[in-house]
Amino acid sequence: MGPTSACITNTDRERHGRTVKTESLHWHTSTYSGARGDCVEVAEGQSTSVRDTRNREHGTLTFSAPEWTALLSTLAAR
Repeated sequence: MGPTSACITNTDRERHGRTVKTESLHWHTSTYSGARGDCVEVAEGQSTSVRDTRNREHGTLTFSAPEWTALLSTLAAR
């Protein structure tokens, strides 16, 4: 099973009581997610955003390029 993807365009998003402009995000899931979708989705751009596939409404974590590289390096070393 290959990765799934969805293109979500957010022009305005409410965050901490104020509206902020966001970029178009192209979300994709891991090929390891399986049929149940138990994984995270990633959107890569100027920064990398991560969200829970099953709980998308709970928001995202956003990493700068150096932070994302450090996270992946740490996980690969385990």
